[in-house]
Amino acid sequence: MLIPLFLLTVVFSFSQQWSGSIKFGSLYGAPIGPANEGDEGYLRLGPGFGVGIQYEVNSWLTIHADMMLMNKKGGYDAVAEGDTIYEFEIPGQPPALFPTTYKGRVKGEFDNTYLDFPLYASIKWKRSRTHLGVYNGFLLSGYHAGKTDLVLGNNFSTIKEDFDDSDFISTFDFGILIGGEFEIIKNQLAIGFRGTYGLTSIFKPDYPNVKDKFSNLYMYPYIRISVL
Repeated sequence: MLIPLFLLTVVFSFSQQWSGSIKFGSLYGAPIGPANEGDEGYLRLGPGFGVGIQYEVNSWLTIHADMMLMNKKGGYDAVAEGDTIYEFEIPGQPPALFPTTYKGRVKGEFDNTYLDFPLYASIKWKRSRTHLGVYNGFLLSGYHAGKTDLVLGNNFSTIKEDFDDSDFISTFDFGILIGGEFEIIKNQLAIGFRGTYGLTSIFKPDYPNVKDKFSNLYMYPYIRISVL
């Protein structure tokens, strides 16, 4: 009789340390990287929601693991200039190649959806918590497309065309997160805010048009509802 009672007490105590929740909110941010004079970036809104589990180590320390579907958008209007080779078509002859320069602007949009797995610790003080940890993201769908408007040489030719470089979005994203929560209803409802910064580039290493690192930078205000 004492053994089953002891086991029941242990299971109940252990279950009290674990809890589950759902989160939903909006991401606000964009991929960021080195900027030149005249470049413009645009922050975009996107939905973010998912589920999480928490393990209460003690009265002030909790470990969290989430699984989140995150839509990370952004836009830009950037200066583009440099050297290139212009191919001039001559009827009945091989194309002629002329070294020249180009200058103009490139406008693009991002619309990338990731399955993120944040892992972080929180420290509780009264009804508030601070969060610190990391996240791993796996690309579910990537979109990077836009338009170019370039002038070649001394205005002897222009290039206006669409581009779609979605295939060069990296399939993996890793970064840090920091944030916090405030409990509205004890053990039931909380509002939170999280900031994330990617330590890896959003582009694949073989992307020919960008050599610098561009990282995801997003804010995420959300609501958390406990379900267990």
